[in-house]
Amino acid sequence: MNGITPDFTRHLLGLVDAGAFLCILFPILGLFGRYHWTLDLLTHFRVQYFVLLAGCAIVFALTRRTRPAIISAAAALLLGATLLKFFVPVPPGGSPPELKIISFNVFTANDRVDDVLTFLREESADIVFLMEVNQHWTGRLRELEGLYPHIIERAREDNFGVMLLSKNRFLSEDVRIFGFLPVPTIVAAIDFHGRHVDFIGTHTTPPANRRGSQGRNWLLRELAQAIAPPHPRPLVLAGDLNTTPFSGVFTRFVRDSGLRDSNLGFGISPTWMRKTPWFAIPLDHVLVSDDLLVYDRRLGPACGSDHNPVIVELSFATPRQQAFSNESR
Repeated sequence: MNGITPDFTRHLLGLVDAGAFLCILFPILGLFGRYHWTLDLLTHFRVQYFVLLAGCAIVFALTRRTRPAIISAAAALLLGATLLKFFVPVPPGGSPPELKIISFNVFTANDRVDDVLTFLREESADIVFLMEVNQHWTGRLRELEGLYPHIIERAREDNFGVMLLSKNRFLSEDVRIFGFLPVPTIVAAIDFHGRHVDFIGTHTTPPANRRGSQGRNWLLRELAQAIAPPHPRPLVLAGDLNTTPFSGVFTRFVRDSGLRDSNLGFGISPTWMRKTPWFAIPLDHVLVSDDLLVYDRRLGPACGSDHNPVIVELSFATPRQQAFSNESR
């Protein structure tokens, strides 16, 4: 006999029940991520939990299961409320964009180097921070020296090589180690047409195990302490931080560093695994001090990488705009 049988319907609704339960349980467990690295992993999929819970609520409503429909809808609304700040537009105000930055994890094994070079030439950003560059990558990227005469690089074969390209000269440059793992972080001061801009580019270890999670956390903790406010000059921090805005690790880093997430007001843009929406999460970030305004933020093409580049356009805030930015944090 063809058609949907009662047993099939019962099993399907059982899966919906289990899905709704897990989408409520996982965000709660994620609140305790500071106590164990596996719990922190559960925090990163808040958008997926929201979408699934909303879907479960609709299924429950259609099947006239009032109580689970209300519970699922309420949980979805609570999760959705935590996402609203990313979608509330933030008026840029002030002057048009004056500083354009790209942060891009190119993926060491990526063989589409020519596409990456074409993308960088077309965007022609003022500052470009690249991650996962090895000797092959740095050699090819040197082809951009006509556009970017000022370069800092630390090529590595272990996915933690970094490279900073700038159209403007460096006032100071350094490659430092934060935390207990030897992962390089570029620290530079750039002369941007008479304005001094501090730039930090980093790539933390992925939290795929306890050591990687601790390495990421220690790096971000020491880095936040090193750049804690007040910031004497405009400051930009960019990179693949291997955490999302939904994690307590990220929240503490933003709080302690005194920086602002450039994603606020521009929606939630997954930068990793975008071709697989159920696993896509925003791991790549650009954070700015309060004397910088985010004029625009968007993603570029992956060009063969498993990450998409983040493109941010900034302008310099007036004292009045800076005070407003402080109040709206």
